[in-house]
Amino acid sequence: MIIAIAGSSGNNKSHSSTTPPPQSISVTTPSNTPQPTPRPTPAPTPTPTPVEWIDTGIIIEYDDNLFLYKYDVRVSVNDVSLGILKQGDVEFFELFLTEDTHEITLSEFGNDGNITTDTFKVTAGSYNYFFIKTRNSGIEIERRDTMTHDEMLILISVSDDVIATTPIATPSPTPSSTPSPTITPTPTPTPTPTATPSNSRADLDAYFDEMDMLILLSDGVIIDFMTERKDDYSMIRVIVSDAWYNSEDYLKERFAETVSELIENISKETGVSNFVSVSFYDINNKKLAEPKLFGGYRILR
Repeated sequence: MIIAIAGSSGNNKSHSSTTPPPQSISVTTPSNTPQPTPRPTPAPTPTPTPVEWIDTGIIIEYDDNLFLYKYDVRVSVNDVSLGILKQGDVEFFELFLTEDTHEITLSEFGNDGNITTDTFKVTAGSYNYFFIKTRNSGIEIERRDTMTHDEMLILISVSDDVIATTPIATPSPTPSSTPSPTITPTPTPTPTPTATPSNSRADLDAYFDEMDMLILLSDGVIIDFMTERKDDYSMIRVIVSDAWYNSEDYLKERFAETVSELIENISKETGVSNFVSVSFYDINNKKLAEPKLFGGYRILR
């Protein structure tokens, strides 16, 4: 309590006054008042990674092995058919694919159940190469490799302007589906060495070199060649192995026609003979096939 006293002269009365102290006021927030709930910070939307498409391709070399079990081969990539190969073909197929692992399928034409599958990796600036053969058990991938653009051109023996290596239109992939590869097969003729026949004299060294190569490429089916008469190369006997007996007659006939045509070409190119009659025998000197009068071959029992 604060007391204030004041004095004066005369009969003034004295007075006293009291002033109450100030009172403090406290404000209390009721405990049941709801507090605001903080909002979660939204996660940033991921930026989709663009799919990179590469202008690439595959090269298939189908060995001309003259094997009795020979057939055409269908080539597919990621279940998309690219085309059909015959023995001796070398084909380049241009593809637009992602930089990833892809599947190649080789199947017997007309019998797609007989297949061989493999995978290959696509990288920029390289082409995948496959060397294939046919066997009685199916299709065999004998060699795999990658090639540069220049190596690919040398293999298929065509000029750079024949192979379209620039995309005509870049594919636009959609997130919901994976587009099929855009395929531009480029048919390429098999390069065949050409020789100028010599009319003055026969080049027997070249002739026997070519005939030996034919034996080598037959994969053991052709054992040897013989002339019907001494120094007469117009009548040739082809001695074959017992693999002959394990194939169908139409395959035997196709084999005989192919070998006969090759021998005739070798004879003409080396100047040995302009006409050749070719017959087929087994190792026991049994005649197996002979040419028909108007073309083709007669398969003997």
